[in-house]
Amino acid sequence: MLGCKRCLVTLIILSIIATVKAFQLELISTMPLNVPGGFALPNTGAALEVAQSTVNSQYSFNLNLSVTLLFNRSDTICEIADVNGILLLTEYFNRRAFDRCTALIVSGCGGYVAGPYLAKEWDVLLFTNGWIPPTIYNHIDTPTSFGMAGSTQDSGSALLELLLFFKWFHATVLLDFTNGWDLNGFIATSIRLLLIRQRKYDVLSIDNVQFSTKDEQSMRDALRQANNRSRVFLMLGPTLSAIRLLRLLNSMAIFIPGSY
Repeated sequence: MLGCKRCLVTLIILSIIATVKAFQLELISTMPLNVPGGFALPNTGAALEVAQSTVNSQYSFNLNLSVTLLFNRSDTICEIADVNGILLLTEYFNRRAFDRCTALIVSGCGGYVAGPYLAKEWDVLLFTNGWIPPTIYNHIDTPTSFGMAGSTQDSGSALLELLLFFKWFHATVLLDFTNGWDLNGFIATSIRLLLIRQRKYDVLSIDNVQFSTKDEQSMRDALRQANNRSRVFLMLGPTLSAIRLLRLLNSMAIFIPGSY
């Protein structure tokens, strides 16, 4: 197995000495194709293509970067894509990439939970393009993995600090559960844990309501519950879900400008 340290040494040596053979590096992605979200390949695949072409153009004599995309077209739910992403990655790595220098890139629905532990076992670098749970991504348990965005705890803490700043002591979290338990669910969990563990948040009271954009009645029920409990709503979900909620809220005539 070619670990990340050995690969790094090889890259340095090849960049110093004159050689006709460029360093071969394979970037393996488990980002899903058909799961809604900004991390999915329709939104991020172009960035991988640009990165590959740019690296190979600027460092053609020293480095040859290839990109491998692993996904199931039939995966449309985050929880399924997360499991299948790891299965695809394990099979591909053990059969085809075991003896090559590789790096991994995962997403919120493509192996970001189990991936770091595999990366540690294989001694390869792993990067994630979305929020991360700090209990998984840390230098002790998963030293070869890096979160390229903030953690779910960071996001939860930022929301609570915002409530404290404006003295909004009661709020309701509207959690989009359309695609199952995704990173927004982890943010909601982080909020609950922060409320328990940090005394400065004792003045805050947060309710949680789930809904699915595939079920309009669940959206109406969630808005009614939130309206009965709070004047402040915290929406956790994609932008499109927020727009649909606002439009529905307006049609239900329970939104009073200046009161929320």
